Amino acid sequence: MQDSHTKESLRGVNVVDENTAWASGTHGTYVITSDGGKNLDSASGSWR
Repeated sequence: MQDSHTKESLRGVNVVDENTAWASGTHGTYVITSDGGKNLDSASGSWR
């Protein structure tokens, strides 16, 4: 299991291909991988 590096609740996931996937969560949080989940990048912010 991979640590998402966020305390926000992740609620949706979209898998693009075997390497690329992203998950979205509360308060504009998202987590993305481009290497099949070996590394995760996360960020958050407001969408207006």
